[in-house]
Amino acid sequence: MVNLAELGAKLTAGRQPGQELSPCARAAIAGAVAAGASQTAVAKAFSTSRRAVQLSLQRFESSTTFETKPRTGRPELLTRREKRYILQLAKRYPRYSLQMLTGTLDTRISRSTSIFTDESSSRITRVAQ
Repeated sequence: MVNLAELGAKLTAGRQPGQELSPCARAAIAGAVAAGASQTAVAKAFSTSRRAVQLSLQRFESSTTFETKPRTGRPELLTRREKRYILQLAKRYPRYSLQMLTGTLDTRISRSTSIFTDESSSRITRVAQ
């Protein structure tokens, strides 16, 4: 039989304080609690707080998954379609500035807005050369 402390140490090895638990660790936590271990003992074995154990169990009960939910974050300014359109314009007119290219859109874009990923911006520079 596997020792709970050994299992917890293996699954949370290299985890920084405050870092999110892995889906595998959450599954092991739920399994340990379902097997009869107390939440306090499981929290101690996995080197985490009792609240983290409670939240892992609540997450599984509500969504029946151990996967991490996507972060809300700030919505993107441009759609994929608009980004693709700007890329096409940049390829067609390599001497146009970014302001001229984005001027064709209805959306106002500031200079600090990142429009392209590293991959697409490198494609623009290769086309322009």
